[in-house]
Amino acid sequence: GFDPFDRNTAYVLFSAAGTPKILKTTDLGQTWTDISGFSSPTGQLNKSANFNSSNNGFPDVATYALLVMPYNTNIIWAGTEIGLFISEDGGATWNIADNGLPRVGIFQMFIQDRQVVAVGVVDQPDFHNAVVALDVASGPDPGTSALALLAALKELEHRLGRRRRARWGPREID
Repeated sequence: GFDPFDRNTAYVLFSAAGTPKILKTTDLGQTWTDISGFSSPTGQLNKSANFNSSNNGFPDVATYALLVMPYNTNIIWAGTEIGLFISEDGGATWNIADNGLPRVGIFQMFIQDRQVVAVGVVDQPDFHNAVVALDVASGPDPGTSALALLAALKELEHRLGRRRRARWGPREID
């Protein structure tokens, strides 16, 4: 994210558990400040009951999007996996939005025609996601091996009935 009026100010988002979620720079990246409340002013992580926690209301969840309001740069919106969080004091404190938006993941936000557009997904049941690591870099043509594997996986999904209905939306097969 960036500040719409100050080219020296930028934001970086993270999603690792127990660590800062939003870092802000006002000097083109020379120094960074955690505005999500997971670090103390000295840079140490805040510890509470043997895990890291925020001291300003920001949740310990994946953070996907950030929008600084052009009419007041102290108002910052953060899109997370559990909904929209708003700061009205430049990131000193955060609260979950109480504005009618559903509490679903928000992956992108932007302003269009003077309106904020938040893009997320519909709520869905919990699911299990498994990942398998394969080495396709061996053999006579590694690129062909990787493309052949991708084609075979897409064919398998098709045979099992997977239909892509919405980007970021629920999927029958993962």
